[in-house]
Amino acid sequence: MQNLKESQRPQGQFIRSLDQAEANFWLYDRASSMNFCVMAEGEGNFSEESLRKALDLIQNKHALAKVQILKQVGQDSHLYFATSDKKIPIQKDLYTTEWKSKLAKETIRLFELGDSPLIRTIFYTSGNSKFAIGLIFHHSIGDGRSGCRFLLDVLRASTGEAEDIQEAEYSSLMELYPAEELYKGGPKPEKPLSIPQFSRKKEEQDPEIISFYLEEEDVESLLKTSKQKKISFHGILGASQVTALADFFDRGQEGVLYLSTPADLRPHLSHPVPDSALGLYISLFTTPVNIRDPFDIKAKTIMNDVRARIGRREGRAFYELLPPSEQFLEKEDGLKLFQLLMSRNPQSSLLSNVGIIPVLSSEEIKVKELSFTVHPALTQTVFTTVTTYENRMAININYDKNRWNEADISQFAYSFRKNILSNS
Repeated sequence: MQNLKESQRPQGQFIRSLDQAEANFWLYDRASSMNFCVMAEGEGNFSEESLRKALDLIQNKHALAKVQILKQVGQDSHLYFATSDKKIPIQKDLYTTEWKSKLAKETIRLFELGDSPLIRTIFYTSGNSKFAIGLIFHHSIGDGRSGCRFLLDVLRASTGEAEDIQEAEYSSLMELYPAEELYKGGPKPEKPLSIPQFSRKKEEQDPEIISFYLEEEDVESLLKTSKQKKISFHGILGASQVTALADFFDRGQEGVLYLSTPADLRPHLSHPVPDSALGLYISLFTTPVNIRDPFDIKAKTIMNDVRARIGRREGRAFYELLPPSEQFLEKEDGLKLFQLLMSRNPQSSLLSNVGIIPVLSSEEIKVKELSFTVHPALTQTVFTTVTTYENRMAININYDKNRWNEADISQFAYSFRKNILSNS
C-alpha cells in the first residue's frame, strides 16, 4: 500500500486509488446519500475551542481524515484519494430537543469531488452546560464502528485524555480480504414482499430519526435471554424489526421480508485492524426472513445466515454485485445508469449494531448517549442503528418522512420496541 502519511506533499497529490468497496460507496452516494453520522449528547464544560483542538489532534492521527476524492478522467477513469491539509469544519447551532432531527437533515448533504476533508462537524450548544455534537462522514473513508471511536477519541482529547491514541495506518478492506477466497454463489432467494405503506410521495428526501432506549435492566434481560436461547443480540433485534414490519400485512399474507446487516469484517482480515482505525471495513449481508415463522425461528434464521456467510468468506459479494466502478465513470450517462440500477433493488430494511462503545472517563464531561445513524437508500424502508454505551442501548430508526405516514412509522417503532421487550 502506498503511504498515506508522507509529509510535505503538495495539496491534491495522488495517494492511491479507491478500492472497489470505497469506490462503490462513492457511487451509491450519487444515487442516495450514504453519509453516516456519529453523535453524542452530554453535559459539562465543552467549548468550541476545546472541540477545535480535539478535532485537529484526532484528525492528524488518521490518514483518511485528511483526504479528498478526485476523479481521473479519460479511458482510465477511476476515483482516487488525494492529499488535503484542510481542517474539519465546525458548524454551530442551538441545542434543542430537536437536535437529532436537524442532524438527520444535515447528514444527507453530499460531499462532492474535491471536497475536503470528508468529515464535517455540527456542534449544538445551549445557554447551560448541555450540548450535542454530530460528526458526518463520507462512507468511503469510514464505517459506524470506526466513526464512533473517532468521536469518542475527540471527546477524550477535549479533556486531555488522548495521550495513548496512536497514529497508525492500515491497508484497505479489499487488500486485507483476498480475492482468491471468494464465495461460491448459491441459488437466488425468494423475492421479498413490498410494504404498501412505504411509498414515494415526493422526490425530495426528508430524513427523520425516531429514537428509543433500553435501560440497563432491559439490556441485562436481553443478554440473559440471548444466552439462554443461544441467539445473538442481532438475531433478536432483527426478528423484532421484521416482525414489526410484518404487522403491515394481512394475517393471511405469506412471504418473506429482507433484512440487511452491515457486518464488521475486521475479525476476518489477513492482518488485524482495530476498531479505532478510521476506514471502511464492512460488508452487507441480506437475509430473507419468513414473516410467518415464530419469533425465535426468525431470530435464528438471521443469526445463522450472517454467521454462515461470514464463515464462507462472502464479504466481497456485496461489492461485486455490480460491474467495476470504472465502467460507470467512463460513460457520459454512467451515473444515471447506476441510479437506475439502484432503483431496481429489492425492498429491504437495515439493522446495524456496532455493539458496546467504551465509556468516556471524565469529570469535565458526562456523555449521556453516543450513537450513529444512516439515512436509508432508495429501496430501503428504514435504517436502524444500535449502540450500547454505559449499559444503555440507543436505537435510532432513520426513515424518510416523504415515504412514510407519521402514524405508520410511529406504529412500527412502538411494535419494534414491544417485540424486543416481550422477547427478552
